[in-house]
Amino acid sequence: MKARDFIKDKFIAILFVCILYGMILFLLKGFQVNPSLVIAITILYWGMMFALAGYEYYRKKSFYELLQTQLTELDQTYLLHTMLYLPNFYDGRVLYQALYEGNKAMKEQINIYRDSMEDFKEYVELWIHEIKIPLASGLLILHNHALPEGQKLAENFHKMDDYLEQILYYVRSENPEKDYFIKQLNLKNVVNKVAVKNKDSFIYRKIKLELEEVDEMVYSDSKWLEFIINQIVQNSIKYGKQEGAVIRITTSKNQGIVTLFIHDNGIGIEQSDINRVFEKGFTGQNGRKIAHSTGMGLYLCHRLCEKLGHHLAITSTLGEGTTIKITFPQNAYYDVLNR
Repeated sequence: MKARDFIKDKFIAILFVCILYGMILFLLKGFQVNPSLVIAITILYWGMMFALAGYEYYRKKSFYELLQTQLTELDQTYLLHTMLYLPNFYDGRVLYQALYEGNKAMKEQINIYRDSMEDFKEYVELWIHEIKIPLASGLLILHNHALPEGQKLAENFHKMDDYLEQILYYVRSENPEKDYFIKQLNLKNVVNKVAVKNKDSFIYRKIKLELEEVDEMVYSDSKWLEFIINQIVQNSIKYGKQEGAVIRITTSKNQGIVTLFIHDNGIGIEQSDINRVFEKGFTGQNGRKIAHSTGMGLYLCHRLCEKLGHHLAITSTLGEGTTIKITFPQNAYYDVLNR
């Protein structure tokens, strides 16, 4: 709060004080008061006025400067009320109370919205679990009865199941710590589950799957890690070659740090898109070629890897293929616990 701003705000009051002094001076001269007394009254009058103005300025200055500073520095400005103190002047108390009531009302609305979202999430999760039952039944029928185009139908059923999984994990990704359980697990078991899950796509598209040295122990959540690897494999299937497609999964271990590599010889990714593939909804050039691309798979993988303490990276050469690696630090278990 600058002095000139204070003076501008009090301009009417200052004008009134000056007019009042002029009237007092006119009366003193009219009554032929001793000039020494006039000087004394003038000094006393203006001394009191300046003292009152100074007191008014300095008691407001600290409050409004704190208000402006916190408003500029706070990332979450709705917390402004908690950073202020109750001032000792009326208009400041009115402002403080207004901020308090506004903050209180906002919290109430947030709680209503949060409860509504939680109800919606619970409904979505229930709906997904319910819709998976007829899907699983349909897949069982296809496997037990040789039908024309049966493999193609099975692959489409698996795609539907994968999209439902994607929705489910997207809903849960807001608070994944409520759903995951970190423990030591064998990567081979997780990778084998993903391979079995996609076997119909491998057969129908004649994709060769190569598993090399995946028998490594890491700390993660088996369910969430299976989803992440499955999304990456699904991308490799989706953007694979029409003939001679190969997906190779291998691991390396260096100073206790395990890295899982998932490599394909598919169409690859444009270099202009490579730095944006983990963005929500980003599809890039490949998304224009594949009509049903959502741009959510890698976004979810990246987000969940961060929550689990893993590191996800991607390299690609257009026309030659793509490699995605998931790094499991040795102390990942403790990193997740400390989040």
